[in-house]
Amino acid sequence: MSSVSIFKALASKERLEILVLLKENGSMTAGELTDYFDGYSKPRMSAHFKVLKDAGVIVGTRHGQSIEYDLTLGVLEDALRQVIETAIALHKGVTSERGLKAKPKQDRQSPKEALAQHPNTEAMPVRDRHLREEGA
Repeated sequence: MSSVSIFKALASKERLEILVLLKENGSMTAGELTDYFDGYSKPRMSAHFKVLKDAGVIVGTRHGQSIEYDLTLGVLEDALRQVIETAIALHKGVTSERGLKAKPKQDRQSPKEALAQHPNTEAMPVRDRHLREEGA
């Protein structure tokens, strides 16, 4: 599964609540999960289950007339790992292309220190002028 489809599946409050219920309670049937959502129709809940299943975040097992859902944590962990690795690779690529290196924390200036060195307060964005006045 792609990370994008997983995060799209997680972009709904109801689907996140379904995942929380499965994490806290373990396997649950569609009916048990639907009972937690007062006033939601079965077709509406089925649509949420389908999105989560298609993303690989949950699996459903049919038992007679009911379907029991389980959370697949490994898929979520893999997606997060992939996003973090991509972000790190992009950051390294951007900084190396521009010849930038992150400064050690002790060498960084605070915003007030940087503004104090600004040669022209009038050229500063209005939103930052108060910092200059406070720091000076």
